[in-house]
Amino acid sequence: MCIICYKAAGERMPNKREFTNMFVNNPDGCGYMFARNEKVIIRKGFDNLEDYRRSLKMDKITRNDVIVFHFRIATQAFRMEMTQPFPISAKTELLEAWDCIADAGLAHNGVIRKTTNGDVNLSDTALYIQKYIAGREITDEFVKEVERDAGGRMVFLKGNGEAFFTGNWVKKDGLMFSNYSFLQRRM
Repeated sequence: MCIICYKAAGERMPNKREFTNMFVNNPDGCGYMFARNEKVIIRKGFDNLEDYRRSLKMDKITRNDVIVFHFRIATQAFRMEMTQPFPISAKTELLEAWDCIADAGLAHNGVIRKTTNGDVNLSDTALYIQKYIAGREITDEFVKEVERDAGGRMVFLKGNGEAFFTGNWVKKDGLMFSNYSFLQRRM
């Protein structure tokens, strides 16, 4: 069901073991988003850790950046274009884009029953963004509404670095994780 790791400005990056565990335990692709210059930059569609780390270096991610990492276990739409995070958009071509810039983005851990329909092209999260989130202002009240409606754990990231969360999170050494699959690898 995926894992999300949230790093606030000033906090450490996940260490090598945490990155490896998240990737091995959630092997269906990964991506990340970060806030810079009032925009959210999204990179996704990675199927190996070397390319993932290389991309982070190319983006010059620092301790001062707010960043959301996502590692996927696919439950619908088994395509690399459905790795996360997603921009908040109703446009399918933006939801499928491996690199994009948006005003806000979202990463999700869980299954959204309301949009789980066997679609082979769009994941439950992408469909939920299209139908229920795109075009809405991200506020505390709206995020509470999404939490009641969709469940799971989500993080919304705005271009100014402001983050909104749904569900219960695990806190460890300054980072927030959506579950415990960062701790040890499955055999």
